[in-house]
Amino acid sequence: MKSILIGLLILFFSQNSYALEKTVRVGVTGGLPNLIAAELAYVKLSPFAFGITFGGFPVQNLISSRMSLSTIPLSVTSGSTYTITPSATYFLNGMELFMNFYPWKSAFFIRFSYANLAFQLNGTGALNNVTAGTTLPGAISIVANK
Repeated sequence: MKSILIGLLILFFSQNSYALEKTVRVGVTGGLPNLIAAELAYVKLSPFAFGITFGGFPVQNLISSRMSLSTIPLSVTSGSTYTITPSATYFLNGMELFMNFYPWKSAFFIRFSYANLAFQLNGTGALNNVTAGTTLPGAISIVANK
């Protein structure tokens, strides 16, 4: 099995695999709508190429640095002191279907595409009993999609 995989990798990356090169292109792209994406394209129909990209934008640190989550004090009449400690993770993922048109058969192309971006927020809150020193993790759970 190992030798078959190595043979396929050598075929894929060798200089003599012109037929594979002219049919399918696999790559990593950057730009909009996805900052970092993996691309798969069918390039056999010159001057056109059709493909799909899947990628995302690393938004966790960007959002966390701009919008910090603070501990929330709760007011109850039982005499104990409670707080909620929130935390959140953020994801921005995208998918793009595209058609490239190469009018002069060079590196210049015009891209027609349909892109779909998805933002997701996963939030949790731990309920802390400050008086007793206990914590109930995951007391609150939030998932928001857009």
